[in-house]
Amino acid sequence: MDRPGAPWPDDATQKKYRDAERTTPLTADRKLVKASGGLSDEWTYRRYKLEDVWAFRSVKKPDVYGQVVAKMLEYATAEKGKIITKREAAAERRPRSHR
Repeated sequence: MDRPGAPWPDDATQKKYRDAERTTPLTADRKLVKASGGLSDEWTYRRYKLEDVWAFRSVKKPDVYGQVVAKMLEYATAEKGKIITKREAAAERRPRSHR
């Protein structure tokens, strides 16, 4: 007796799809995190939401210098009572012979 619905793929086809899924590190909303292994393949190859894997990201040094310079420019322009653009700020730092 035939069963209704779509045919179930054979073992070889299932393995092909499983292997393709396990070698794709990133999908649209989930990430495969490399682990030492779980109690089962479902645990070892499970995917995590992107916002949940922040602890696994490499540490990046923040651009503190750029932030400090931006704040200094902000305070300097506030004192003068005008807002200057980055181009104007760069022009102020150049020697007079290049203006």
